[in-house]
Amino acid sequence: MSWRKACTTAGAIATLGDVGMQLREQQVSTKRAVALADVDSGRTARIVAYRVLQAPLVELSWRALDSRLPLRGAAHAALVVGADQLFLLPTWTAIFYYSQSAMEGRSHGEGVERVRDKFWPTITAGVPFYTCVHAVTFGVLPPQLRLAWFSTCGVLWNAFLSSTNEDAAARARDPLRRAPPAIVNEETEEASL
Repeated sequence: MSWRKACTTAGAIATLGDVGMQLREQQVSTKRAVALADVDSGRTARIVAYRVLQAPLVELSWRALDSRLPLRGAAHAALVVGADQLFLLPTWTAIFYYSQSAMEGRSHGEGVERVRDKFWPTITAGVPFYTCVHAVTFGVLPPQLRLAWFSTCGVLWNAFLSSTNEDAAARARDPLRRAPPAIVNEETEEASL
């Protein structure tokens, strides 16, 4: 795939995932119909920027894995999936949260905090999701169908990332959301953390 096609596809996928998630979040929170005018275009632009820069590098990584792993068939697919989960998913997860924080104008420390806060929940969701996706991508589909399949799955993953990042951004904007809820002892009415 050409770099231009990878960037264009990634930008479209990021837009669909983010806008879809924003509309869903707003509909759930307001209990009313929402419109595209309600979408935070800055949020969408940040996710699109990340994906447009990331996509060609991931594609290059997959090509390198595909060409350098010695096995073929199911063993090859298992190695590619394993390498993706061990090396690419953790790396790009950290870069995603840090870059989103930086593009929101947050400090280095806040970016590191966001990575710490969201890394493991994202990895625990991403490993089963991408293991299944990539088992089909590299083990079942012919190369000419991989982009369509992966792009469809990518919309869902970008929606997930959009939502988890927005949760972190909202907590950064509202310090009261950072604090754990107080537990009130009903007998003494004292609050404790």
